[in-house]
Amino acid sequence: MSTQQPYSVYPFAPDLTIIEERGVRMFLIRGESRTMLVDTGFGSGNLPALIRTLTDQPIFVVNTHADGDHIGANACFDLVFMHPGEMHRYYEKTSPSLCPQPLFDGDRIDLGSSCWEVIALPGHTPGSIALFERSRGLLIGGDTIQF
Repeated sequence: MSTQQPYSVYPFAPDLTIIEERGVRMFLIRGESRTMLVDTGFGSGNLPALIRTLTDQPIFVVNTHADGDHIGANACFDLVFMHPGEMHRYYEKTSPSLCPQPLFDGDRIDLGSSCWEVIALPGHTPGSIALFERSRGLLIGGDTIQF
């Protein structure tokens, strides 16, 4: 385990790193030519600087939902995706200068070396999603299902 405050970093698989910030988990998944960051935590540290120590690939963000502890550093990234059921909640909490792109149930995010299926899991929030990587049986569930 390596630590860069306020983050703790845990390698999970060769392409997957868990980043924790005050008990909230983010997932950095490196593909062949780009990297997906699942959630951005509270935004209390320099998350982009930490990520640059882990990959030099272009980064995009997928939010599992729009609670403040999952979207806090979204403004640090140019490309963000979330389920449309979260958009109104997102704009209540943040500046509309960053317009997230929509992700829908059944969409696939192909990173080349892995493919993640979007699964709608309304309940915790109306537009909560999980990401499922079928070949390895990995599920990232945000707050709806704790990892």
